[in-house]
Amino acid sequence: MAVPDSRGIRVLLVEDNPGDARLIREALRGPGGPAFSVVVAGRLSEALEHLGRGGFDVALVDLSLPDSRGLDTFLRVREKARAVPVLVLSGLEDSEVAGRAVREGAQDYVYKSQLMGDQLSRAILYALSRQQLMQQLEEHVRELHASEERYHAVTEAAQDAIVSIDEANEIVFANSAAERLFGYGLGELVGRRAADLLDEVARGKFEAAMEKVVRAHPGEVPQGVALLEGRRRGGGALDIELTFGVAGEPGQRRFTLIMRDVTERRIAEEVIRRSEERYLALVQGLDAIVWEADLGRTRFTFVSQRVETLLGYPATAVTGGDNFWELHVFPADYEQVLRSRAERGEPNADHFLEYRFRAADGRWVWLRDVVRVLKDSEGRPERLSGVMIDVSEVNAVQQYRENLIDVISHEFRTPVTVIQGYAQLLTEGREKIKPETEKAAKERIQMASAHLSYLLGSITELSRLRTGGQPAQLETVRARELIEGALAALASRGRNVGGNVRVKIGPDADELRADRRKMLIALVELLDNAAKFSRPSEPILVETRVSGENVVLTVEDQGPGIPEAVRDHLFKPFVQGDMSSVRPAGGAGLGLAVVAGLVRAQGGRVEVDSVVGKGSAFHIVLARGPPPSRSEAGGAAGSPRLDGSS
Repeated sequence: MAVPDSRGIRVLLVEDNPGDARLIREALRGPGGPAFSVVVAGRLSEALEHLGRGGFDVALVDLSLPDSRGLDTFLRVREKARAVPVLVLSGLEDSEVAGRAVREGAQDYVYKSQLMGDQLSRAILYALSRQQLMQQLEEHVRELHASEERYHAVTEAAQDAIVSIDEANEIVFANSAAERLFGYGLGELVGRRAADLLDEVARGKFEAAMEKVVRAHPGEVPQGVALLEGRRRGGGALDIELTFGVAGEPGQRRFTLIMRDVTERRIAEEVIRRSEERYLALVQGLDAIVWEADLGRTRFTFVSQRVETLLGYPATAVTGGDNFWELHVFPADYEQVLRSRAERGEPNADHFLEYRFRAADGRWVWLRDVVRVLKDSEGRPERLSGVMIDVSEVNAVQQYRENLIDVISHEFRTPVTVIQGYAQLLTEGREKIKPETEKAAKERIQMASAHLSYLLGSITELSRLRTGGQPAQLETVRARELIEGALAALASRGRNVGGNVRVKIGPDADELRADRRKMLIALVELLDNAAKFSRPSEPILVETRVSGENVVLTVEDQGPGIPEAVRDHLFKPFVQGDMSSVRPAGGAGLGLAVVAGLVRAQGGRVEVDSVVGKGSAFHIVLARGPPPSRSEAGGAAGSPRLDGSS
């Protein structure tokens, strides 16, 4: 309802009869009502001038004027000021014309003969209220039309198919994209059931879902994206990504379906998925660790499952935090990698690195890492990828080869020089040398030849062990016979240590299951090793004892002992402690590696106890042998040769 200002409700009274005008003024001055401010116009032209200047809340119009009569009077007033509500003042004789005016837009009509009490003021107030409501309605209608126009503009511009359906699942609207997608015209789509656009399986799911949606409360309507299989006109299949929306109250809801053809995308995704599966199968099948990492932080974003078998770490542990690589690489190698990159001046170039990496069990594993810098579309370094290959065995073989060459060049030189020197003496000075000198020369040549034979035998045996060796021929062997045979073998090489050896055979500990040849070689090596690290006067104890189902054969010396740092690597080829203060001659570092390999081949093990400054004890642990048969009890063991012959 209009709110009057300080001048009251402003009324334009269009009336040519002064008496009627005065009567109307009096009717509007009734007590208790709102204040009215009245301007009188006696002619239509005068009224139009007033309306042109504006400022009126309502117009009271007599249709019979000097310059206009009938419905035309109202039409011209309305045309001049459509926002001003009009009440028609009518006599009984022109009530039909007044009724037509109301149908054309007048708010109401009032008979002049019935202007009694507050009837006219109430009619004016009702007219103002109706006009205000009409204006609001018109505004809403305009907004609705504008919204519909915007909606249609948006839907027509959309590349996705947009379909509106009612609660009966019938299409009430479809955009041009829906026509193109399904191959139907607009007239064919409107009125069709939306489920008809889907294949049979998807149709059943869609209709079941729609039944739940129709019965659901507004807050229970499902949201999100669904993937369904659609059907084009003619039966062609397509993959649809469907988004669902709802508007309105239950019973009058409209549902909007936005459908996107993702057929090509799904095909591409399937191709990519299969490609990724093939890639992962290839990556996981490689005997190497394939990885990717962020550039700068060195945070692994992907590692292949091979990291678990090569290094012992779960893939999730490697990708679970920053700086995993820096925390596990060997410190000196890490510094070397940084120096190498700095010297090259190409921090973002590809690299071929080799370093030690700590495995989960504490081992240091040599890795060769082929690192590649991946770049973005603009050529800027983006991330790292690489392949880590375990080259520990390759490096070990290379080191073995280098050590073997070193042994051959150094350890073989002394006996060869001895043989060459004494051979030359015997050849060139045969007539001048004394018999005792000649005898000593021949003995030295024989000892040097035996040492060469020993070195060759050790290398040959070690090579056999590295390639699997010959299967052990286990039999029941007497420990005392093995000890005597080993001492005899050492004596043939000029190692007469028998005077220092103390033998102690424990109760029921003279028989063990062993390969006679392999045990003789192993015992010779242990006795020779004990003699090297003992002073001439110091005794060497050889003892056997029973331990459960095993026999333990021990060779114990009173030498300098073995430092703890050396013990972990003692049975590896070419490994020796620094024993220069007590050791009269060098060595190849092969003996203990041969011992460990030969004993393992027989199903046993070698243990060592050592105290620095007091000596060392090597224990060969083998299974006990049953009582020897008569055939096994026959002759003593012969003296083995470490070149493989016996």
